Amino acid sequence: QEVCAVPGSTVRGRNRTPGQYLSNKPVMEDSNEGFVLLNGANAMTTPEAIKQEIEKLKANHAQIEADKDEYEKAIAEAEHMAKELKDRSSKLNKRLQDMDHKNDELEETWKAALRKAERENDIMTQRRQDVEKELEEVERRKAKLDEEMQVSSARPERKVVFKGSIKDVNSNDDGIDIKPKILYPMLGGTALITFEKSEVAQNVIERKEHKIVIEECFIQVEASPVELSMPSSIDIDMSLCDYRILVSNIPEDLPQDRLIDKLEIFFSKRKNGGAEVEECEFLADSGHMVITFTEEGVAKRLTSKGVIDFKFDNRVIPLKVTPYVKGEIRDLQFRTSTCLKTVLLSGIPDIMDQEALQDILEIHFQKKSNGGGEVDVLYYVPMGKRAIAVFEEDTE
Repeated sequence: QEVCAVPGSTVRGRNRTPGQYLSNKPVMEDSNEGFVLLNGANAMTTPEAIKQEIEKLKANHAQIEADKDEYEKAIAEAEHMAKELKDRSSKLNKRLQDMDHKNDELEETWKAALRKAERENDIMTQRRQDVEKELEEVERRKAKLDEEMQVSSARPERKVVFKGSIKDVNSNDDGIDIKPKILYPMLGGTALITFEKSEVAQNVIERKEHKIVIEECFIQVEASPVELSMPSSIDIDMSLCDYRILVSNIPEDLPQDRLIDKLEIFFSKRKNGGAEVEECEFLADSGHMVITFTEEGVAKRLTSKGVIDFKFDNRVIPLKVTPYVKGEIRDLQFRTSTCLKTVLLSGIPDIMDQEALQDILEIHFQKKSNGGGEVDVLYYVPMGKRAIAVFEEDTE
């Protein structure tokens, strides 16, 4: 039995119970009853049968609606899960990208650390090589010093005498004293005046401007302190020369020209332990002779003898032969020193003879009324001329 309760419609194959089939035959419409009757062999036309069929269709429809809700719910859950999976996938991809970025940064960091370690290793290797070279240099210098120590007793002789100068036993002074000799350039129109007392010099400097009367006129000069650059410390690298010797103990009464010729001939002979002589230099300040050979090793052979007998006319002179020590200044530092007793006078016009104006200046600064005192020395340089003043150590 197949029935459709909708007037004027065609029944489709939907909302049927299992085992039921709808007919594809034409539908006959009854306008008086409002029902559509399907032609079939076993069609049921009773109201109860139709009611039962409607109930079954309603149940099927409700089941279909329930299935539809579940299906839509399942679709929503699936879409939600897909969205969550997509979000998780995006987060995982971002984390992977971040991890790749961090891994790249770590790789660069490790590479940089490796390069730094390699550079430090190269630096340490270079330092080790430098230290080894320095150690070799120290060993070489030590050997050189040992050689110098062996000949340290072979020094040129100088005559010395005690003149009563005494120093405190607690003094830290040791070694060799070097007396300074400072050259000071003087311009024209200036004068240097040294007083016996430093107080007088300071008084003259404090007055600064000085008016000096010369007959019916006067000149005005300016007094200022004298500042000199003096060596405060010096570092000299000293070494023995392999080509030179220093000959001392030479009598002062020997003629210098003949002495030079005789010594050059004497030390050029092999039988005397010498060789070809390149140069002979006489040191006038000490009376010693420096002899330079063309061959290396001759100086060492001669200095090992210490004393060599030298014949000059009918005399036999025991010459002392010592190593020639050459020095190279490695470090020299200066300090500014102010002369306590010397004053620089400037602005002096050229109005008369040098000696006459020098006497006038000295007379003026000897007078206590002019702020002066006892003058030790005064030197004046006229305009247009120059001079070099020599400053020496003040021992008083």
